Amino acid sequence: MTAFVAIAVVLGLTWLLPGTALLGGRKTSGPGRARDMVNRYMGLIVTAMGIQFALTGYKGFMAA
Repeated sequence: MTAFVAIAVVLGLTWLLPGTALLGGRKTSGPGRARDMVNRYMGLIVTAMGIQFALTGYKGFMAA
């Protein structure tokens, strides 16, 4: 049950933070800057996932 709650919290934060950045960007610096920030944030997440997948595959390959 604890794992499900933790997953729900992380999913909520992952959804809330970029959405808040886009809404806040419209009021202060324009949507272009906020959109760029969200794109960079999502790019960081995708890069981290790719590295994790590569390391997991490498570990499985070396164990075989």
